[in-house]
Amino acid sequence: MPILDLTTNVKPTDEKAFVLAFSKAAAEALDRPEEYVQVNVTYNPYLCNAGTLDPSVQLHLAAIGRLGVTQNQTIGDKLKTFFEEQLSVPKSRSRILYYDPDAISTENILDSVSHCFT
Repeated sequence: MPILDLTTNVKPTDEKAFVLAFSKAAAEALDRPEEYVQVNVTYNPYLCNAGTLDPSVQLHLAAIGRLGVTQNQTIGDKLKTFFEEQLSVPKSRSRILYYDPDAISTENILDSVSHCFT
């Protein structure tokens, strides 16, 4: 189940409509049914990016088995285009942090650490 936690310093004109549109855009970008997608949108007028309060987006995206170097580029391009169209945030001011909980599970971390000592 992809989870997207968005913070922006741009207040959407119609917040409910924006959240619903974001949910749909996220499902399309991740190639998942919207029924599996959970989004949260937080307005923070003090979100500072590159030393300014100009329009900006910060997104934390967690998805199991959907993320990787190639996929992240494609997903990011689609979501940044959405933010540019819906919030007038330039793509250069959209920051996305990608998490694959499966890749950072405790078991995988312990395996990595154990390989350091063998």
